[in-house]
Order: sequence, then C-alpha cells, then structure tokens
Amino acid sequence: MSEVRRAAVVAFVTGLVAVPLLRAQSVPELRERVRRLEQAFRAADAAAGPADSAARQANFVPGDSATAGGLHVLAPRAAVGNARAGAERAWPILQSVFGTEAGILATTDFVLQLQRPSQVVAAPRGARRFTAENSAPDIANRLVWEASQLLSARLDPPLYNWMGGAVVPDQHLDRMLRATYIDLLSAPSRAARRCFLGALDGCRDAFDLPPTAESFRRWYGPAERRLIVQETITSEDMRTIAELYGDCVTRGDDSACVRLLQRTPESAIPAPLGRPARTGLVQVALELGGPGAFHRLTAAAGRPVDAQVAAAAGMPLDSLLAVWRARVLAARPKPVTLEAKGAWVALIWGAVFGLLSLRSTRWR
Repeated sequence: MSEVRRAAVVAFVTGLVAVPLLRAQSVPELRERVRRLEQAFRAADAAAGPADSAARQANFVPGDSATAGGLHVLAPRAAVGNARAGAERAWPILQSVFGTEAGILATTDFVLQLQRPSQVVAAPRGARRFTAENSAPDIANRLVWEASQLLSARLDPPLYNWMGGAVVPDQHLDRMLRATYIDLLSAPSRAARRCFLGALDGCRDAFDLPPTAESFRRWYGPAERRLIVQETITSEDMRTIAELYGDCVTRGDDSACVRLLQRTPESAIPAPLGRPARTGLVQVALELGGPGAFHRLTAAAGRPVDAQVAAAAGMPLDSLLAVWRARVLAARPKPVTLEAKGAWVALIWGAVFGLLSLRSTRWR
C-alpha cells in the first residue's frame, strides 16, 4: 500500500471515529459528512493507483531463460548463470525419484524471484514462482521443492494424506533411515519393537498399512496407551474429563484410555513411524522400482495405500518392508569408542560433577 493510499485510509477512519465526538448532528448532516469523506477517499485512492503501479514496476527487471533436462527457469539476467547451474543440479535429483514422470515438468515454467535484491521477471500465465538467493545451491534446493510439490499433486489423496505431504527427494536418505532406526528403538510402541526384531506384521502395524480407523490400537498396548494419554491430553482439556482421565492414568482402566484417545484428534496422537519414516519408505520403493516407479504409483490411484506403495516398488509389500528394514538397520548410528585415556577423563569428570551435585540444596 502506498503512502498516499495509507494516509487516505487513516483519514477516512479517523473521520468516522470522530463523528460521535462532535456535537449532536442531524441525520442529513451526518450523511453529508460521510459523503464528503467517501468522496475524499476515492480521490486519494485514484491518485495512489499510479504510484502503486510505478512501485511494482520498479521491481520488474529483464529476464532470461535457463534450461536443464525438463526444467525451464525464467530468471533475472543477473541470476541466469546460477539459475542454469541450479537447474542442472536439480534435474538429476528429480529424475532419481520421479523417473520418467519428471518429464512432465517440461510443460511448466519456473520463475525465479530473487530475495536480495528483490527482483521479479514477467512470466506467462500458469508459471510457478519461487524465491531464492542468487546462488546455485539455493536455487537447486528450491527448484527440487517446487517441482516435487507439482508432481506429488498427482498422487492419490489417501496416499498423500498417509505420507503427510509431498514426496521430496532427499539426497541423504541414509540420514533419514538413521533417524528411523532411533524411532524404532525409542518409540513406546509394541508394533515398533516387533518391527525392529524382524516381525514384518509389526512393521505393517507401525506404518498403519493399510490405514485403519483408530490406528492407535495397532500401535500401542494398554500400558503404552496410558502413557500416550498423559502426553497428549493438556491440562486445559483435563478439566472437562477429569474423571475419565483419572480412571485411565491413576487407576489403569484401559477402556477409559481408549475412550480418551477416541476423543483426541488423530493428528494429535503420535505415530511410532510418522511422516519422515513414511516418506522414507516411499522413497525406498521408488528407488527399488526404477524409472517407471512413480508412474506406477500414480497409476495405482484408487487402490489401497499399501497396494500403491507395493506397485511402485514392483514387489509385494512384505518384500519391500524387509528391504526397508535391512536398510534401516544398516544405517544405525555408529557407536562411539573411547580410548583408555579418554575413558578415564570422562570418569573423573563424572565423579567431579557427582560430588558437586551432592553439595546442592536439592540433595540436603
């Protein structure tokens, strides 16, 4: 909003607020006052239009195009070199996950808007604008993100919702699988523990494949449900369900815990294997399925979610889960080994901090 238009709005509002503060006026006088204020506002607004348009045009700069594979990027001339380098980085990353379907991107123009300085190029209707720094790595990352959103919009909605969002290629898939290893070990879920120990039906339950109503029943046993209730029910909600909460948490009544979780939004109940693990499973499926995997994934729309994921991998779901589990175990964090000298140093410092803690008032 220009300064002229902002001043007009302030004056108009001030005039309206000031009306009750004036002496008593007749209805015709009030109407005339409002009419004059509206007339002044319209005049100021009309004068501000060209100023706003000139301000917008000041940010528009001549553009040029950069192409790599199926990616076509329109960019300010000052950034076209980095745009080309960014597109060259992004294209093989997109191909590695979306395969032949990445070719669909050739029908879309991606328009780079620089963050600093703010520069915009004119673009055809339907182009996808994205904002990035004038650097090849940042442009590549933003291109991968934008293109992934566009391609993932072709997925079956139940699959998209199960994943919790789009498939975005992760160049560090092993890092994601390493985090999943920790989830399998730390989640208070019997399904996750069974999956970790090699029971593939436990993996299906931990992933909620196929998705089911009240999936918390698959994930957690009675003692675990009580713990989940304690984590998810807020003190504000507790006031209205104090008796039911007490039956669940204090008296250990699992039926009360179930009723509480049934009243809790599904999104508020933590899944043992959530969005990162689910997208990791889909990325493993796309990797195993080869260049046509994403096409098979989109072509399987309407089938159960587990059948869609299996179709992408080109193998039964249990076979995919077995490969995924082996990859997760292989990606486990490496144990840290201390030399004898380092171990003694750690032990001495531990003893020092232990003695200091005994001197604090908390332990007296």
